[in-house]
Parts: sequence; structure tokens; C-alpha cells
Amino acid sequence: MDEPPRATLAAHSGFHSVHADVSPRLKFDWHNLFHEVLHAGPCKQYTDKFARAVNQFLQFYDQAGTRIGAFHLNFCVGRDYSKDIDQWITSAIKMGAESITLHLDCGRACYRVYFHYHKEEIYVFRPELLSFNLKQLELGNCCLGPNCFSKFSNLGTLKLVEVPLGLSEMQTIFSCCLSLFDLSLEKCTLSLNLRILGSLPRLRSLKICECNGVNQIELSAMNLVRFEHSSYFLVKHSFLGVGVPKLEEAYFTVGPDGDVQDIFHLAEDLPNLRVLYVLNNGDSVCIPKSIAIFSKVEMLELNFPLEIKFGFLEMIAILRAFPLLQKFYLAVSDVLF
Repeated sequence: MDEPPRATLAAHSGFHSVHADVSPRLKFDWHNLFHEVLHAGPCKQYTDKFARAVNQFLQFYDQAGTRIGAFHLNFCVGRDYSKDIDQWITSAIKMGAESITLHLDCGRACYRVYFHYHKEEIYVFRPELLSFNLKQLELGNCCLGPNCFSKFSNLGTLKLVEVPLGLSEMQTIFSCCLSLFDLSLEKCTLSLNLRILGSLPRLRSLKICECNGVNQIELSAMNLVRFEHSSYFLVKHSFLGVGVPKLEEAYFTVGPDGDVQDIFHLAEDLPNLRVLYVLNNGDSVCIPKSIAIFSKVEMLELNFPLEIKFGFLEMIAILRAFPLLQKFYLAVSDVLF
């Protein structure tokens, strides 16, 4: 086979082999492949065509002995295509990929774990297909098999989107992924109390956004530098044990049921904080007239709803609480998630 299959070339805009200085990145993206899907019905009607094209393309690359650094796939593919998905992952690992991204979702609710649509149709991810040398893994809209992360001691970056995570899955991540420095959980179903207590010694960045179920986050991470959390509901933050002594950037998005005032009382828990961002999506918000002192914050950004009460006294409270402030942004708008 001297060139990619004709069917693949006809749809070349959906496939990207981006050659970097070291290893190329192979990307299969439905947005470029099926433009008509954006305005048509459910894209499951295109799945056969997509799967055949991916299979042909990977067959060509496999026979050519191509090496890649990263593999990215984005399309609505469910459990009925498990054999194909497993083969795609196997092929990517065989070609040397150290980064795997699987987003099995188009964003149009064809298969959606987060909203509980057709959960029995969702692909179940099998970790035994992957390599011990995998450095980066991003999974979207799938379920996890048992002990899913027990072999990933070298994994540095993990991002999960719309993935149900029970207590056992979280415990496996915390006990086995000891090299993890970047963890991102978006729109995942979590347990009520999310506890990260010193179990990820290299963790530097943590993002928890719009995750159902969780109402309390207990955090103790010695080397954490960046923390981002957004929730539509009230979530209590607790920094226990050694806390987060190296945290420099904190980003909070608070929904209508949240309380922005709680954030202004975290100063003692965040002694080295330098950047604080607060977005409030409630109907109204009141700046407390007494705020704990954030002794090292240099940049503060507040984004509040239209009904905010912000006057001379509130400004004085902020200036007193942030004595080293160099940049201050205040936005008032009709903000929504």
C-alpha cells in the first residue's frame, strides 16, 4: 500500500497528521469530516462511514511503520463499536503514542453520560489496551472498567469528561497514578465527598468543573500550584493537613446556590496565593465588609451579576484585604454557565 486509501483521501479534511519536530500527532475529528452533521439529525447515521475511514487510515499507517506521538479521536461512537475502538487504541499504542485522547461524543446528546441518555450504549474503556509508558490520557463520554488506572504509574496528565466516577475509581487514581501532575474532572458524576489528601505528591494542577453529586471537597496537596473549581450548587472547600502551601492560582465559579463570601474567608488556607478569580452566577451577590487578609495576592478578578451591590465601603474592604494588589478587574454582567 503506497498511499492512504481513496476513501480516506476523499475525507482528508477530517484527519490531521501534524508533524512536530519529534513525533507527529494523528487526529480524527468529526467536525471537519462531516460538516453536514451540524445541521442534520443524529450523527449515529454516519458512524459506519467514520469507522471504515479510521480503520483504513490506521491500516495504511500500520503497514507503513509510521510512528506517532499523540492520537486524538472525536466522534459519537458507542458500545456497539467496542471492537473498532479497541483496535484503534491498540494501533495507536503500537505506533508509539504516549498521548491518547478519546472524546466519544459530538456535543449533541447522541450518547451522553452526564445527562443519562442511553447509558447502556456507552463504550466501556479497557485499560489493558494501553501501555505502561502512557504520559497523557483524556477520555470523554465513556464508562471505566474495573481497576481502570491500576497500571498507570507513569501517567502525568489525566482529563476525564462526562465519566461516572465512583469511590473505587477515585481511590484507584489516588493510589496508583503517583506521577500525576495535572488532573481535570469535567461534568463527571462524583461521590458526595471528594477527598484528595496527600495521595498525589506531584500534583500541580487540579480542575473540577460542573461535576454532579459532590458537595464537599477536602484537599491536601503539598505541591499544588493551580486549583480551579466551578459548580452550580453549594460546595464546601476544606484544606486539611498540610493544606495547599504552594497554591498560587485559584479560580472559582459559583452558581446560584453557592456562597461567594466563603471564598473571601480562605486567606489563612492559601498563604501563597497570587491570583484569585471569582465568577458568580447567582441572582445577586453581596461583598462582605470584612474580608480576611490575602497577603500575597497580586491579581484579583471578580465577575458578578447585574444586581451586585458595590460601593465605596465594598471597595475599601477589598483594598484592605489585598494589600499587594497590582491588578484588579471588576466585571458586572448577566453571566451564565
